[in-house]
Amino acid sequence: MSQWLPDDDTLSNFPNLLNESLSRYRRLLTGAGYAFWEWDLAEGGYRVGGGFWRNLGYEDVTGELTSADFIQEYVHPDDFGFVYKALMDQLRDDTPIDIVYRIRAKDGTYRWTQASASSTRDDGGRVTYMTGVNFDLSHLKETEKALRLSESRHERVLAASNDGIWEWSATDANINPRKAGRVGKLHTSHSFWAHLGYTEAEVDALPENERLSIWVSHIHPHDLHTMHISIRKHFATQQPINMEYRMFGEEGQMFWMRTRGHGIFNVHGRLILASGINIDITKIKETEERVRRAKNDAEKANKSKTNFLSSMSHELRTPLNSILGFSSLLSNDTTLNNSQQENADHINNAGKYLLRLINDVLDLAQIEAEKLSLSMEPLQPSSSVKEVFSYCKESAKTNNISLVFEENGLQDIHINVDRIRLRQCLINLVNNAIKYNVVNGEVRVGFFLESNEFVISVTDTGPGVPLEKQSSLFEMFNRLGAERSSVEGSGLGLVLTEQLVLAMKGKIIYDDDVAVGACFKLYFSIFEKSYVHPATIARQRRVEPSAVQLSFTEAKNIFYIEDNVSNIRLLEEWLKPYPQLNLLSKTDPLLGLYDIRSSVPDIVLLDINLPGIGGYEMLDVIKTDSKIKHLPVIALSASAMTNDIENGLKMGFDEYLTKPLEINHLLAAFNRFLGKADTV
Repeated sequence: MSQWLPDDDTLSNFPNLLNESLSRYRRLLTGAGYAFWEWDLAEGGYRVGGGFWRNLGYEDVTGELTSADFIQEYVHPDDFGFVYKALMDQLRDDTPIDIVYRIRAKDGTYRWTQASASSTRDDGGRVTYMTGVNFDLSHLKETEKALRLSESRHERVLAASNDGIWEWSATDANINPRKAGRVGKLHTSHSFWAHLGYTEAEVDALPENERLSIWVSHIHPHDLHTMHISIRKHFATQQPINMEYRMFGEEGQMFWMRTRGHGIFNVHGRLILASGINIDITKIKETEERVRRAKNDAEKANKSKTNFLSSMSHELRTPLNSILGFSSLLSNDTTLNNSQQENADHINNAGKYLLRLINDVLDLAQIEAEKLSLSMEPLQPSSSVKEVFSYCKESAKTNNISLVFEENGLQDIHINVDRIRLRQCLINLVNNAIKYNVVNGEVRVGFFLESNEFVISVTDTGPGVPLEKQSSLFEMFNRLGAERSSVEGSGLGLVLTEQLVLAMKGKIIYDDDVAVGACFKLYFSIFEKSYVHPATIARQRRVEPSAVQLSFTEAKNIFYIEDNVSNIRLLEEWLKPYPQLNLLSKTDPLLGLYDIRSSVPDIVLLDINLPGIGGYEMLDVIKTDSKIKHLPVIALSASAMTNDIENGLKMGFDEYLTKPLEINHLLAAFNRFLGKADTV
């Protein structure tokens, strides 16, 4: 017995089942989103039911749909032809109705619906009833439309990108899984072959089972091995495919290809399907090559510039060693009259100015090449200001300029800087403030705090910098018109100061808010005092010696190898006041090496640029000779670039002193290596 439709006998015996069945079917017809319909061809009646009609807006369906004539009125005009044909085919030869068409809703819009129907016939084969069901397909059609739009969008994107799409499948994976990933078919887009110069017609003519081997035949032979390694790595690790290689086109032209993709592996870990894209990266590779060549050219040019500057520095420092050294000796010669001493002072000052100019140019070159070496440490800047005032006091005295230092209670604050470079910056600023001041003027250095930063200000009482010229303050060789005045300068001081401050993670500004004169401010981050080691503070409080006395009285033999006779003569004159120092020298390095082995002096002074055998080779011989390897060796060189000094110490020199030589530095070195240091 069917629970849905009991037979007649059951209904007769159990009348209540009829009401239950009627209720069940009423719920089914009204609750579901379907349209149920029956066409009585004998009587001409048409009956409908189901919630689908309410979804179309028809509240009283019987009032709207009274006969089969609704078909033409309610079916979309474009769909009526095949709907009518389906009805006729069902009536004529009992062809099942299963069609999709658009039906008009109450508001005039159309909804997609699917209709399925069949017929009941009498003994003569005539259709008596046609019964069917409709259900809403609109949401499926919208999804289908969105899918078509998405596919179309992807097709347009792929066509615009010109990337080659490929898919490789292992045709035998289901038969023999162990062979999966070794053979298979290659399915591609036309653009995949367009990279190689194939037309669409030529691609369509390629045998499907030969496409993979044809494509491989275009790969550069030198890249095949690397490519096979990459593919085997993909098999082993199942990581994404990403490889670059060269290919030859149909006309023999070479270009670069990048292949990216991913695979699907079976339970045995064998590759059964892989898909991805090919991208022509020839232009990218050409751009990379141009960038690489430009980088190499820039590095060569920079190296050439560095070598040129190093060479020029050496060539200029060598004569400056004699100019500054002998002029200093003359200035200290008490047998000269005032005029002669004044002339010697002029020579010495001019030499010092030229040396500062050389040093500034070299510093800027090293900053530009990013080779400036900094020794950053926590510093109390008060000590640097005092050193700067000591250095500049003679210049200030000559111009009757007062030097004023205002610590403002901030003398114990520490900043993280390079002590030598900070002093260099302050010397530049204070010197400028003295030079561009008025007679009987003032230079004031002050400490301040601004927004948790430590500020060092340098202010003068001169004419200041006009507003229209302030934007050019930090331009190289731009002296803002001062080149037409009697004030000496190169136009490098402020530029170098700015670059050094920036290298130390600080900043410099010109403050035009002061009422009189010019004001430059240096800003640095504050270094917490709790992190400063006491030894650092003690070392910074030591003032560099203005004079050095030897800490030993016993005789010491100094051997100097130098090919420049003037430099040997200068050192002889410098050491005359020290009877305990016996200077021996040679201009020929090989003869000098022989004498060193023979006499075994106490210390060796060695020039680096020597004829025949260089200073580094000499050093290597000395340090490997068991008889003399214990001797301290000091380099006296005009090669004064930072990398020259670092390289010299790295190669084994015990000390590296640069020309023009400061005699106090040499005497201090003698104390370190020959006796106990004692400075005053």
